[in-house]
Amino acid sequence: MRIIAELPPSTSRRAVVSRAKAVSDYTDMVDVPDSPGGRPSAHAIAVAYLAREAGLTPIVHIRLSDLNMLAYRSLLGAARLLGLDYVVPLSGDPPSVGRPVGHLATEEAVSIAREYGLKVGVLLSMRRNYAERLKIGADFYLVLNLDDPRSLENLATVEAYPYVILRTERNAGLVERLGQPSVELKSLAKYVELLERYVNAVIISAPGDFEAELSALSLLARR
Repeated sequence: MRIIAELPPSTSRRAVVSRAKAVSDYTDMVDVPDSPGGRPSAHAIAVAYLAREAGLTPIVHIRLSDLNMLAYRSLLGAARLLGLDYVVPLSGDPPSVGRPVGHLATEEAVSIAREYGLKVGVLLSMRRNYAERLKIGADFYLVLNLDDPRSLENLATVEAYPYVILRTERNAGLVERLGQPSVELKSLAKYVELLERYVNAVIISAPGDFEAELSALSLLARR
């Protein structure tokens, strides 16, 4: 099974490069959020480029709620120019500053990204009518709200990468607010082994606790 690490954005080049090098000991692919929680940060494309320079293959999120058509196409052009092959257009959390633009729907954004020769993914929540989401025909799906791993059997015909959210003492409050299913480090290996029956890759995320994410990656590398 392929392990994909979440690479949190930062406006500090040193922090991004340090994190990228740290996860590269365990994986060659990272998932790069775009202004998570709707808070300003360096754009995911910039973070992803630094990750690529560190030898990693990034999956780049692009928040649609902040963009009009011109801005979106410009970012896709930047992704192609910088050799970033995987993009995920998504609505994103409500912005903490400014107002949402709301100009683009996910379906249209996927179609446009394909014009740029990019591999396009979308978010898929298992708590919603995900059958409708599958009709978008994305190249891959990032799976959220996975309450029962057995439900992944319904995604057998697509490339699905479920998020595995790590819960720690440090981030327990944040994880609770996110409302996502989560797992503690002591249960991680067994849980990932269960997911391995259904998918070829998972995304390891420990919101607000990057050191715990590194511990998780190290644990999985020793399986």
